[in-house]
Amino acid sequence: MRILHTSDWHLGKKLFKKERMPEQVLFLQWLLLTIEERKPDILVIAGDVFDTPIPTTESLSVFFQFLKDLEKLSEFNNGSLKKVLVLAGNHDSAKLLESPRPFLNKSFCKIVGQLEGPLSKEPEDIEAWQERFSVTINEEDRVTQLCLLPFFRTREILNNPWIKETQEKEDHDEVLILTALKFWIKNLIKKETTHKILIGHHLYGSFMASGSEQGVGLSGIDSIPLGLFADWHLLLLGHIHKNQILRKSPPAIYCGSPLPLRFSESNDKKVYIYEYSKSSEEFIPEAVDIPCYRPLLRVLTDETNFQEDILKEFRKYPQSEKGLGCYLELTIKQNLPNKDILDNVRLFLKDLPIDLINFYAQIKNDIKESNKVNLQAINQKSTQELFSLYLEEHELMPEQKLTLKNSFSSLLQEQSEENHEN
Repeated sequence: MRILHTSDWHLGKKLFKKERMPEQVLFLQWLLLTIEERKPDILVIAGDVFDTPIPTTESLSVFFQFLKDLEKLSEFNNGSLKKVLVLAGNHDSAKLLESPRPFLNKSFCKIVGQLEGPLSKEPEDIEAWQERFSVTINEEDRVTQLCLLPFFRTREILNNPWIKETQEKEDHDEVLILTALKFWIKNLIKKETTHKILIGHHLYGSFMASGSEQGVGLSGIDSIPLGLFADWHLLLLGHIHKNQILRKSPPAIYCGSPLPLRFSESNDKKVYIYEYSKSSEEFIPEAVDIPCYRPLLRVLTDETNFQEDILKEFRKYPQSEKGLGCYLELTIKQNLPNKDILDNVRLFLKDLPIDLINFYAQIKNDIKESNKVNLQAINQKSTQELFSLYLEEHELMPEQKLTLKNSFSSLLQEQSEENHEN
């Protein structure tokens, strides 16, 4: 068995009003070719197919055309691709994502949007739960079950009738959430299953955030513990845009987004292919590099060297010269304010396939070394403290900073009360 794992397409995503669809279409064309060449048995799309719950007509058309192309590819490629499994993420509308299900070949494509319907201990409920949220593949020497857990919120767990019946008054949300997850996981698995695979879209284990997707934690726990899946054979995860291996054996992997969606993200993007090894009885991951169709360049320089430094970054991606070009975020340190510097930059970029998106002029004397903190210090600070540090990096009047801090504190309080109610 061979599985191809991708996630976080965010079709329709823009970067400061700049279209990304040309890049996304090129990625999907590359993905079709990769499927044709590598012949996976299963394609997994682990959430955030779209960037918004109400995607554009073009985004919908691109996605539906891709599903149609997959069916054609399977028909005319000796049927090597047997299953397409699609999961909803926190950016997707679950109902909209599931809307094409009546028109799809159910044996070929399965789309799971949300954790719906109460789960009880009744056998018929458990059987329906397994049917709704998993796919079973029978082979001669093993029975593999792929379980799909789409993005879910705290209230969807705590409102489950089974949880309400069994919870104790002194139980905290963390205890209830972990109890519910254990119950879900236990009842997903069929008795005859020998190999268990999870497809999930959430925060799992000790993930490394990329600066793009962080705010979906469950109230009471920072992430879903990998220990809940200690005896599972493979975890195919979506939501974090930075590709990373949380656990090597058995593998638990975020494949990451196929495109850099912010300047803070790396241009190094991948899909993963997993092939089952009978000798080790494990799924062996292989990272496959995705071509970078439009690099996002982030350059920190000064007035003297900005031309050289921009070209240095640009030349790392020779394909951009004839392709879609690059998007640039440029920060120039200055000894004194220079009102002509932006015009000089634009003049330099005039004949280059580089589109300047963000420009920052930073006066050296205004850089406060005391505000620079290392990663360990950042992790130890509260959300309000981090917001205060952020404000210090911007030129604002004291009364503006106070107003923003008060507004931010109010928002945090409202969120805390809402989570408590849910």
